[in-house]
Amino acid sequence: MIHSALVCATLLQSRTVAPSGNLVANGSFETGQIQRPFDRAYQLDLGYTDIDSWRVIEGNLNWNGSYFKAYDGSRSVDLNGTESGALAQTVSTVPGRTYLLTFWLSGNPDGPPLKTMQVRIDDAVHKFQFHTAQVGAIPTDMKWERMSLTFRTRAEETRLVFASTTTGRFGPVVDQVELSRVIQEFNR
Repeated sequence: MIHSALVCATLLQSRTVAPSGNLVANGSFETGQIQRPFDRAYQLDLGYTDIDSWRVIEGNLNWNGSYFKAYDGSRSVDLNGTESGALAQTVSTVPGRTYLLTFWLSGNPDGPPLKTMQVRIDDAVHKFQFHTAQVGAIPTDMKWERMSLTFRTRAEETRLVFASTTTGRFGPVVDQVELSRVIQEFNR
């Protein structure tokens, strides 16, 4: 996993972390506006809002059905459709507070094995990667890995973006996105 040094420093300073409830709506991508059921995957293009509470803001992506075994529920998102894509949601936050973002990451087992992505929180960029061959990911066993980072907000709304940096058709796959406010007791 690639992440910023600031994230590590914040985690090391705190003695206890007690997260609040999930602030992300539809974090497992289970509900949406598609009127017909789909099995394998459904491509969503730039501007689409078919996944409830989310918007495609770059390229395109695949909203997965049963082709991949989801981490939570029956849906997940491959951040690459026919090209690299990005998905965003804006959440209400309290300025100056610390938040914990977690999500489950895998990669489309097809195509090159290294899948790379970014989580952009306002203007901060956090990089993540997943190597399908090293862990033996296959559609029925995606070898999901939990990713997390903490950050401090500056505004009453925070934009979360999940963006592929993998070229081609087969990208990183995300599921069960959660954001919670963190109550910390710092060592003095």
